[in-house]
Amino acid sequence: MLDGRNLEEQKGSAMSISYLQHAHRRHDSSSSQNIDSDGISFSDLRSSNTSYKPVTGYEELDLGDERSSLRPIIDRKPIQSQSASPTFAPVHPVNHDFLSSAAPTPLPQKHLWRTTVCLLLGLLSVPFYVFCGFAWHYHDRPVKSKDQSNSLNSFGNKLATAFPFAFSLVVGHTVRRIGSWKLERGTTLGSLEQIMGSVALGSTIITQALLRRPNILALLLLVTWALSPIGSQSSLQILTVGVRPTVSNSTIPYFNTDSTPGFSEGDFWNGPSLNALFSSSLMAPASIRNSSMDLWGNVKVPDISRLPSSANSTGWTNVPVQNTTYSSVLGIPFSNLSKRGNTTFFMESSYIALDCYDNVTATEGFYNYTAISDVFEELQNGTLRNGTYYATIPVNTSTLFPMNFARTFSIAIDGFYRGGTFGTVTEYINDTSTYEPRTLLYQTKYGGSAVECVGTDCSVVAIRPSQLKHANSNLTNLGFIAAYDDFCTYLMLASSADLHDGTSSALELYIGNPDSAPHAGLIYPNITGISASDLGIRLQQVINTYWYGSYDPVSMMGFLNLNMSDDLRTFNLTRNTTATNIVFNEVYVMHFGWFFALLLATSTMLGAALIGAFLSWRIRGPDILGQCSTLLRDTPYVTGVKAGTTLDGFERTRREGATRVKLLDVDPDNEVGYIAIAENVGRPGGGLVRGRYYR
Repeated sequence: MLDGRNLEEQKGSAMSISYLQHAHRRHDSSSSQNIDSDGISFSDLRSSNTSYKPVTGYEELDLGDERSSLRPIIDRKPIQSQSASPTFAPVHPVNHDFLSSAAPTPLPQKHLWRTTVCLLLGLLSVPFYVFCGFAWHYHDRPVKSKDQSNSLNSFGNKLATAFPFAFSLVVGHTVRRIGSWKLERGTTLGSLEQIMGSVALGSTIITQALLRRPNILALLLLVTWALSPIGSQSSLQILTVGVRPTVSNSTIPYFNTDSTPGFSEGDFWNGPSLNALFSSSLMAPASIRNSSMDLWGNVKVPDISRLPSSANSTGWTNVPVQNTTYSSVLGIPFSNLSKRGNTTFFMESSYIALDCYDNVTATEGFYNYTAISDVFEELQNGTLRNGTYYATIPVNTSTLFPMNFARTFSIAIDGFYRGGTFGTVTEYINDTSTYEPRTLLYQTKYGGSAVECVGTDCSVVAIRPSQLKHANSNLTNLGFIAAYDDFCTYLMLASSADLHDGTSSALELYIGNPDSAPHAGLIYPNITGISASDLGIRLQQVINTYWYGSYDPVSMMGFLNLNMSDDLRTFNLTRNTTATNIVFNEVYVMHFGWFFALLLATSTMLGAALIGAFLSWRIRGPDILGQCSTLLRDTPYVTGVKAGTTLDGFERTRREGATRVKLLDVDPDNEVGYIAIAENVGRPGGGLVRGRYYR
């Protein structure tokens, strides 16, 4: 038996079918005011007080129909009349049984597949969370290798490309789920259109602009979709490579110019290595001679008296980057320098300075000299007379000086210090006596140099007179007669040995023109045109190179801290200074703003997937929003068998995908047509006509 409720449902179904069948039958004009059994008037489908002018002619139009048909030309202005209007009676084939043609199908209890799809879409957020973790982990950590940073950068670039697609896929799917959920529970058409038109960033903007419904829902949709480009950019900007300065201090030993010179001990051991050092330094390329470091990597000290700028208020004189005149061709060796970053340190040094205030071109027999060997006895007796004392000329380099002096040279000094044949000026550090400089204005310049290094490339950037206590600057280590004699003897042996007649040594060529020094033994220089200034600085550089090289040639060649267990010397050649090293390490830098932006966008994507999964589990009805097959779901203008109301849109499309449909006039024979989506059965007529009236 059927209870009252079932009977009522059957009655309602029968009435609905009767209504839809009755609505699509052709009626007589006299039945235009009929009312069905439920009291629903069909007069809503037409106007009861409007009539239309008769057809005045025909024109052939083709508005998308493959077949041309004759369509009436209708006057756009209706004529008011009391006569009855035409009845809506479509001539297009109507499936009167479209509601009862499908077999009854129960709704599924749960949509497990829909829920699973949403959860799987949520997995698309995992790579972006992983990249956020990478950024957090590597922040402020050093870059281990270029390959590592390139890999992270490449990963971020790929995520930036993938994010808009992943976000659109997840959020767009959830938006459709929300639309279905709202429809099932009841909502306004405007809200439903806002939701279903917002399945991508571009469509969201266009939909809200066309609907012109500024409300909280529109704002929420726009803000949500704005996270798509933000998340993409965040993947690019979240992690970059920057530099972080690391400051450290270290101890740098450097050559002590106040230590004992090699020629001040009476027994010089380093002749062969010194001569090699001297010759190679003079013959170095011009790029080395003019640079801030010598051939061996030692930093050269500028001649403070020949700097173009004057000292500032603190006593420092800045050293120009180019065109700097150096006190010696040989620099000050140091060690323990970091090869990375920038290093600065301060060092004390000294050099022998001389000034040629005049030069004279002499002829043979010009010299009135006193040989040093003749004054040793006078010096010991304390009766040393004034005069010019020339160094001993080695007999194996030329004829005896000065007769027929063609292959060598000599240097002279106009006085020595009483009290000893060997010694150093440090013995006079507490001597307050007044001393005049020796000719050629020999002086000792004591200075402090500020050194800056980029890696291992160093230069003196500023110099000032030394602030430490020193002996009188007019005293030099050349003032000890035996040391001076040994120095000059070795110097001339290094310069003039084994030369052919008519040629010159590297020393003489350097004084004439430093670029000619490599041609030693091949050419003879013309030194008559040398200015006193050039003669002075070149001779000064020669003397300092050989004198300070004699301290320890091995140290000058880059072995300052070499453990020489066989070295017979016991004096200390180094002093220490504190260096400050700044290393600019490459580190990963996470930008916190972009980090939180990516985290928010990714969390929104994951949250959307979870919401979609929850709603998919809760939705009972079929998914009919957003699919074209939904347009045929409840229309009677498809003659085929209907698939039923429980099918999703895509399932309906798979079943009825071969059905040809068209937007046409289903009542073309009436003066007022009716536009609907219907099955394209291929019959003539039914095309839409400009100017024609439609219900």
